[in-house]
Amino acid sequence: GSIEPSTKLGSVERQAATAAWPKKFTSRKYRSCVAGWSRAAQNFPKGASPISLGTARGIGQCSTRVYQIVRHQSFSDTTFLWEVFAPDVAKASQPGQFVMRRLHENGERIPLTIADFDRRRGTVTLVIQALGRSTREMLAKYREGDWFLDFVGPLGTASHVDEPGHVVLVGGGLGVAPIYPQARAFKEAGHRVTSIIGFRSKNLVFWQERFREISDEVVVCTDDGSLGRAGLVTDAVAE
Repeated sequence: GSIEPSTKLGSVERQAATAAWPKKFTSRKYRSCVAGWSRAAQNFPKGASPISLGTARGIGQCSTRVYQIVRHQSFSDTTFLWEVFAPDVAKASQPGQFVMRRLHENGERIPLTIADFDRRRGTVTLVIQALGRSTREMLAKYREGDWFLDFVGPLGTASHVDEPGHVVLVGGGLGVAPIYPQARAFKEAGHRVTSIIGFRSKNLVFWQERFREISDEVVVCTDDGSLGRAGLVTDAVAE
């Protein structure tokens, strides 16, 4: 039942996938799994494809494990990143939106804010803090290459980007991640962007360089003064 990785799906594989698809998984949702893979797989470097395809049994497995974690990164003991291969969600995502995620049939559905999306690669990035039962399970039991059941979205109202001006975006701790796609959208629209990001201490800082790439100014604050400005982000905003 093991499935060999592939970096691209050709027409022959797509036809085999369709023919082998179990009748109970003939919904558009599950068929779009293979269709989405075939569109986005070519954008992954060799050896890093999220595609798992090869045998009829493998196709059946795909139908019950629809979404794959293609990158897992830890920021601290409780904060971590998932990059999820979900081409349809990535294509429709806008800054400020969220997804609903369920790990398995007995899992709970929880909302998670979209921290980034890459339409070319077909991926959506989440930054999560393990606090409740479900997020602790995500941290403890799921790694790069693992599959999970549901990933619904994008949901919610996208951030409004109006005429160019000066925009200040503020985030602290886990709240830093959701403002990243907003900062990028404002910058692409011609705004002057100031990003103020805060953390408890230096060892908890993440994405500082990513913000520098899309911001005219980045102010880093830490509660203990171990990096950047000492104090809260609200103090930096006031100045």
